[in-house]
Amino acid sequence: MKYFVLGYFGFDNLGDELLLKQTIQIIHKVDPDCEITSLSYSQTNTEDLHGIHAVSRNDFMGLFETMFKSDVVIGGGGSILQNVTSNRSIIYYITILLCAKAMRKKVVMMGNGIGPIKGAFYQKATSYLLRKVDLFLARDEDTMDEVVNRGAKNPVLAADLVYYGYQKKNKQKSKTVLINIRPWHLDERFHSSMKSFLKKIEEKGYNIALVSMQKGHDDIELKKLGDYTFLDVTMQNYLNSDAEYYCMIGMRLHALIWAGIRDTPFLSISYDPKIDSFTKISGQINAGPVHKINENLLLSNFETLEIEYEERERALKQANQRISQLALENEKQLKRLIEQ
Repeated sequence: MKYFVLGYFGFDNLGDELLLKQTIQIIHKVDPDCEITSLSYSQTNTEDLHGIHAVSRNDFMGLFETMFKSDVVIGGGGSILQNVTSNRSIIYYITILLCAKAMRKKVVMMGNGIGPIKGAFYQKATSYLLRKVDLFLARDEDTMDEVVNRGAKNPVLAADLVYYGYQKKNKQKSKTVLINIRPWHLDERFHSSMKSFLKKIEEKGYNIALVSMQKGHDDIELKKLGDYTFLDVTMQNYLNSDAEYYCMIGMRLHALIWAGIRDTPFLSISYDPKIDSFTKISGQINAGPVHKINENLLLSNFETLEIEYEERERALKQANQRISQLALENEKQLKRLIEQ
């Protein structure tokens, strides 16, 4: 069968590229003789990195030709149904997915989140789409509740695609604290608070390492925190690295998940409901919304983590077992759909 995968691919965002990698792996598992094409901002880079066909997201003729020739259209993880960044994006994906249904293709939203969605028109358009797609595999319980309330045709609780294939780690506690921040209306007050906080935990004997999940974006913000070492996180070592760390303090979902799948406790800095949701199901500490972050709040939450470290680590390991089992639903449900 032929598959067309939609998502924010080709933007040099490690999290999104991992979602595509995992989507490809799942498709190959259920259909070894498959032919896969993905949407991409950078067609050549996606083809080189993933070894599949790609079509430019701006090549509408090629996009619709690919979709017409496909049997299954897949929303490959992430939150493509949201308009917090722009209204153009949500209309783009709703239009493509509704066209796929008009072409009588099977449409699957795999390991997806949803929202935030602002505005009555976009809310109604999203609900209309959810009643049309053949299968919505929700990445967490909050997403599941949302799509059920919107009348989704066939919702199933699954998990983020990165958890597909998770294996429990036997880690030792280190003294390295990982830091990830991303562009999100961050001001001098935020950077100053972060710098003061990092100095305080260095005085406690911890080492600092910076983690960028999107080049040209996260790294620009992280450099404002001081002259610290950047950790080289790649798609190749994201899932397989044996390196050990004390904790992650981060904003991006897939920075927190990267720590999570290593059974490494984390403090989240929230800018989006998906961060709150993942922190909650992982049994970890939410340091608060990004616009309220200050040195004292960070330090207080970090000291709580120090006190509760074994408890938080145990909670994370238990959550990972549960989430990894749910992640298998992405494979199981896709197999069921294509065999219908």
